[in-house]
Amino acid sequence: MRAIHFGPDMFDFVTRSDEIANKKPAPDIFLAAAAGLGVEPQCCVVIEDAPAGVKAAKLAKMRCVAVATSVSAQLLWDAGADIVHVAPQYITLDDIVIVDEKDAVTSASSE
Repeated sequence: MRAIHFGPDMFDFVTRSDEIANKKPAPDIFLAAAAGLGVEPQCCVVIEDAPAGVKAAKLAKMRCVAVATSVSAQLLWDAGADIVHVAPQYITLDDIVIVDEKDAVTSASSE
């Protein structure tokens, strides 16, 4: 995060792996982040680049957008990613905002 000039002060809540007893693929770090933000896990989106992180996100019942920068896209799909991109610059707002087709229809019909 520092490499792209994102510091802890840019976020409403930050948790670190050294604060969490059970490491990925346990969902604990993602559940702690959701709790710290005061949101339900199913309302969260995780961006991950490792199969263990994808598995943790899915165990937490969160949407997971994966980026195949350190492992193959197939490994990320196999881990349960909802979407896989080859580089972070391909992540779109739709990848993050629309959780599933049912939600997309519900949101569109309620406007």
